[in-house]
Amino acid sequence: MKYTVEIRTYTLKPGARDEFVRDFDHDSLPLLERWGVDVIAFGPSLEREDGAYLMCAYANLEHRTRS
Repeated sequence: MKYTVEIRTYTLKPGARDEFVRDFDHDSLPLLERWGVDVIAFGPSLEREDGAYLMCAYANLEHRTRS
């Protein structure tokens, strides 16, 4: 089966990464799940102290747009 995968990277203010990841995990991930978004991975960047990433899978582009 083919999927559309979206990869987002976030550049954060210095020192804000841990709070961003915590808040995203607590607030945003439940909303994404409720909207039917398949979150593949999320977390702090392994390369940058001011970065985070989000990877989501969708059945197709229409599903991504609806979500």
